[in-house]
Amino acid sequence: MINQDYRYSLHEVSNYEDWMILYEKCTVKTLPQTWEYGSAKAKVEFWSIKRYKINNILNQTIGIVQLLYINIPFIGKIVRINRGPLLTNNISNNDSTITLSIINFLSNEAKKNKWIMLQIAPLINFSDFNYNNLLNSGFQNKDHCSADTSIINLIPNKEELLMSFEGKWRNQLKKGLKSNIIVINTNSDNIYFDKMLSLYNTQQKINNFKGTSNKVLKALFNNQTKNFRFNLFIAIVNNGTDDEILGFLVTFQYTNFSEYIIGISTEAGKKLQVNSVLLWEALIFSKNCNNHYFDLGGLSEDTPSGIANFKRGLNGEPLKLIGEWRKYFKFFNL
Repeated sequence: MINQDYRYSLHEVSNYEDWMILYEKCTVKTLPQTWEYGSAKAKVEFWSIKRYKINNILNQTIGIVQLLYINIPFIGKIVRINRGPLLTNNISNNDSTITLSIINFLSNEAKKNKWIMLQIAPLINFSDFNYNNLLNSGFQNKDHCSADTSIINLIPNKEELLMSFEGKWRNQLKKGLKSNIIVINTNSDNIYFDKMLSLYNTQQKINNFKGTSNKVLKALFNNQTKNFRFNLFIAIVNNGTDDEILGFLVTFQYTNFSEYIIGISTEAGKKLQVNSVLLWEALIFSKNCNNHYFDLGGLSEDTPSGIANFKRGLNGEPLKLIGEWRKYFKFFNL
């Protein structure tokens, strides 16, 4: 079990510029730990928010963490940490023992600050060592909360990037590119945004999946900054009389990362391989924006096989995270 005697301290960060200085020092960055994502969640859902830098015994900042919490009067707080804490680049980001020791420290803070429960999806890989340490620290693993994904390295040139994909994926893309599909990219068109939501909601009902709520998507669309962009890609084809929308793709762009959030298409779009065209356009756009990494998003055992095979065809670097965990701090469970 990880030593729980690490001496850390939390220091609240309430200024956006200060947070961004720290965030940009983190080698690995995640969407749920962005200022904009936290603010959007707090605006449209029932969460409140706190942001902290984590200092070691030498008063050196070694990480940051963004907490979402619900305060239940006379009882205490329910706290959630998603894809964090993040470690700064002055320490090894591959050493999960640091993250585990910070989680133990946060558990001690929870007891002092009357937290009822801490729910955390930490940014550490799945391994027996990490799994057993969380269990031995009193955390309970939540079933069906896998956080697997795949990361595309955008540093290679365009031709090298394309050749790194599986042959079948490249052939699907070539077919789509021959279909005279036009791709529009916007981060401000409300009409296209509303049309995307309409098709997205229809697909949710047909395929019985939850996905990101309309409220959160709208809040993120309206909460863009110079460091955070909501990219909406629209595939259009002329059917002989007017333009027909074939599909949409959404990415979030934060510092040097991009993340694939939504990919939807009509039946006509599927026949024309519009998903491949949209994702390729999103990859090239991210590369041209000097992004270094592209996160393909959810890719777990629960992901439908068609979607999983589509994402795996890009041969990204697989990332299997430890999943979501809970720890209670009272004499009762919720």
